Amino acid sequence: MPLMHIDSSRFHRIKRISSPGGDNGALNAGIYLVRSVSSGNLYVEKRIRGRDINSGHAARETRALKACLSCPNIVDIIGVDSYIGSIYMSYCDQGALDGVIEQYRSRRKDIPEDFLWRVFLDISLALCYLLHGVNLDASDLDRGRPGRVEEDWNVIHHRDIKPGNIFLSAEPGRTYPRAVLGDFGCSLMLWDVGPHGTRCLTSRQAPAFAPPESPGYSNGGDVYQLGLVMHCLARLTQVPDYDTAFLRARPVPSREYSDRLACVVKGCLKRRPEERMRAGDLPIWVYEQRNRWRMGNGGRVRNPLPGWATEGRR
Repeated sequence: MPLMHIDSSRFHRIKRISSPGGDNGALNAGIYLVRSVSSGNLYVEKRIRGRDINSGHAARETRALKACLSCPNIVDIIGVDSYIGSIYMSYCDQGALDGVIEQYRSRRKDIPEDFLWRVFLDISLALCYLLHGVNLDASDLDRGRPGRVEEDWNVIHHRDIKPGNIFLSAEPGRTYPRAVLGDFGCSLMLWDVGPHGTRCLTSRQAPAFAPPESPGYSNGGDVYQLGLVMHCLARLTQVPDYDTAFLRARPVPSREYSDRLACVVKGCLKRRPEERMRAGDLPIWVYEQRNRWRMGNGGRVRNPLPGWATEGRR
């Protein structure tokens, strides 16, 4: 079923969205916050460059987003305006992780560990969906049931997971906002890959977040990048440490964060893809270790993020 065509005249452009890290994505001609003229709801418009439309990059991104519409931890695609080259997506009202890092770093404060576990679990659920095409629910996590494989699922590799591509959406009644994976401009779907189908996409990835197997790809590449994101959150940096030996040995500061968190992050950062935790099993591992960490702390959940924490990118 084709995506719904949306006329750009149905939206009023409010402002251009920029990143504190200066990275607005490799495959766009501008990202804007827009408001629906009819409903007043806010959305995100991603303008695509002509050469990326002609090369098929834009079509690859929209196909991947369309396949993920049922996953709550992946940004929703609303429709496209093929005449001007725009993709319209849901708006996450709490910004992105690069903004959170910037706010905490400027105040010399550590991000609460419970928030890191929430991000870890949410994005691991997104990766499970990309690999298997199914959402794990609460009963799956409680029972320790690994991700099932949807029949005829076209595996998706995101390949550009970094703090600026993980967005936050407020959830009423929840301590922390929901983490949502976005920007599928470098993604590929396994059935679409030809003999030379990855190199041009890999060249547009953020080099600092490329897994060791790059420019190739594997089912563990996104897991490695998620491990790097957790490292960045814990160490309040926008890019990973260039000393990979140190990064793998001490991905999170031991004084500020638990051994359990460090252990799971290390499991994502193994050099060989086959040694990393599999994406289908990762949510179970994160969920179990987070719960054990909470039990060790009397079941206490840290305070919500202060208002200033999400002011960096909206």
